[in-house]
Amino acid sequence: MGASKTLQYSEEELNIALIARAIAHPARVRIIKILQTEELCRSVDLVKILNLVPSTVKEHIYKLKEAKLISLDFTPNCYLIKMNPELPEGIFKLFDSKIAN
Repeated sequence: MGASKTLQYSEEELNIALIARAIAHPARVRIIKILQTEELCRSVDLVKILNLVPSTVKEHIYKLKEAKLISLDFTPNCYLIKMNPELPEGIFKLFDSKIAN
């Protein structure tokens, strides 16, 4: 979307679209589900759980961070990932189902 087109939408509409894009991939949905059950998760653990290469997991993490769904702390060799504590209550009702392995 061009920069000029964003002026015709409200901030809420733009935020909803950003979140929708962030959760539009099954791996990112899985990350959200994992973070709902684990308070904190390391990126290296997500690599193993998702069976994806580190660069792909990093890309998914950044998409979720861009949408402000998660927060990151960097430690040597990995990121510590957790859900953004400032998210509105009930935003993830779609994710309430159990994780399928």
